Amino acid sequence: MKLHDGENIGGVSKFEICLVTDLISLKPFLFKPGKHWYTVEHVPQSGSLKDDEVDTENGITYTYAGVFKRQFPSKKDELFFESYIGPRSIMKITDLNGIQIIIGTQDTPVLLSRSGDRGVKPSDMAHHEFKYSVTQIERAV
Repeated sequence: MKLHDGENIGGVSKFEICLVTDLISLKPFLFKPGKHWYTVEHVPQSGSLKDDEVDTENGITYTYAGVFKRQFPSKKDELFFESYIGPRSIMKITDLNGIQIIIGTQDTPVLLSRSGDRGVKPSDMAHHEFKYSVTQIERAV
């Protein structure tokens, strides 16, 4: 689904996440019964995705990393994401051109971290910032 006219639009439109333990397999992609992608609502224009491909002495590695912000941090938010913090997740990311990639594998899950910022002055945005990264031996799906 293309969200803008034109090509090569920067930015991320959608983040979806699941726990590695929610999956039966990655190829083909199958969830356990009752499990599914969780759509992570984020502040528009706060999401990023960068990728690197490096030829190392052990072969080519693919690194994917980025950030996104969620407004109005709360204890409910913190408790929900607690189970995702650390190397536990697979992520599906859709950019503003409609291109989707799935990062992380069952053997190499995505590392997710969270930090909160309430701001300094009333005009600052209180938010949680999430950082994610993974270095894997296979290109993202």
